[in-house]
Amino acid sequence: MHNNKLVDFIPAFGLSIYIALMLIPLAQLRYFEAQLTYDAPRVFQVGSVLSFVVLSSSFFVLKRSAYRAVSLSALIFVAAFIIYIILTSPSSIYPNRSFLYAGVTTFFFAGCYYFWRQSNFQIELSFKMVFIAIVACFVYLLISLPLRERTLGWISPNLLAHVGLMSIISGLIVSGRIKLVAILFGVGLIVFSQSRTVFVALAVFFASYVSINYLVNSYKRFIYISIILTLVAPVTPLISSGLVSAVSSVSSVILGVDDANRVSGSGLSGRSAYWENAVYVISERPLIGHGFRTRQSLDYSEASAVNAHSGFLNLVLDTGILGAIIFAALYVVAANRAALLYFSLRLCNDSIQKRISSVALSFLIAYLPIFIVEPNYINLSHPTSMLFTLFIMYALSVPLRFGRSDSLS
Repeated sequence: MHNNKLVDFIPAFGLSIYIALMLIPLAQLRYFEAQLTYDAPRVFQVGSVLSFVVLSSSFFVLKRSAYRAVSLSALIFVAAFIIYIILTSPSSIYPNRSFLYAGVTTFFFAGCYYFWRQSNFQIELSFKMVFIAIVACFVYLLISLPLRERTLGWISPNLLAHVGLMSIISGLIVSGRIKLVAILFGVGLIVFSQSRTVFVALAVFFASYVSINYLVNSYKRFIYISIILTLVAPVTPLISSGLVSAVSSVSSVILGVDDANRVSGSGLSGRSAYWENAVYVISERPLIGHGFRTRQSLDYSEASAVNAHSGFLNLVLDTGILGAIIFAALYVVAANRAALLYFSLRLCNDSIQKRISSVALSFLIAYLPIFIVEPNYINLSHPTSMLFTLFIMYALSVPLRFGRSDSLS
């Protein structure tokens, strides 16, 4: 039985306030010109991160003894990445900016770590409140902004789709009647926005989710399939152009949209030019990159700003090949631990930890297409980038021994 005292509810507000402070400033996108210069007010960005970290960790002060232990050994991979971006800050093209962002990222990772130290009751309540916050914010945005094709006002349709994906993730984690409502709301938002990248990610997510829950019945089989897909991966660049074209065509037909409607001449929506420029800039400092979060203005870039429109290329731009290797190791270890945790919980009765582990593993897999064609890898003001960091920390911090008992159910 849960003792629902006031202090039990305080940490659960962190995630919902975070998403609210992310969405509320979008009401300012009433005019087309605003889209070109809009940047969420810093007070909202700082407030969203600060509220999430402070509220998620508040239990440590308020009620420390009531929360579960975590595994520290796997966190060495997070520590390695954080230490790397801090140590390379002095060699950045903008040292102070790199050091500042490295510090904020460390702070944010700490919030994600503390989030998973909450009780099951608080974790489930947190995701329920996320969906409530999303709906409340969209009611406000509907009142504030005109309804346009694929979006409200001049909010990026792609951002709406990412919020829809966050709603689906929240729905799959919680129990009760709100589950179906959250999933349907998220799917509706993705279809309305017609974002093909998120649509593809959603298809990969559900394919992974159904497979690990109903088809892949053991950790060994999951590893075998992963090895096969990894061996096939090097062939992908040879067929990437045709593959992207095929996926783009199929998703366009399903969503009822074509590139002409998006003022674009290819399924890549102009990304190839960004990718070419990124590769050119990477070649100038390939080993350690240009500095964490400092790619906005480089004199020798062929463009005014260096945004590869690819999380992977932006990662290499920022942290170099060495940083990308550390980050890749962080991802692989997290995905492997999420699989270990899920398959050790698989035969347990329905529990929130079983739901979280299956959703975390599926999401980490589904984030790969987003990581390839969207610009974010660690973005503290983006819904699915935030979820990516959150699930990385879940997989690395929850002790695997809990999966061998029902102590988390």
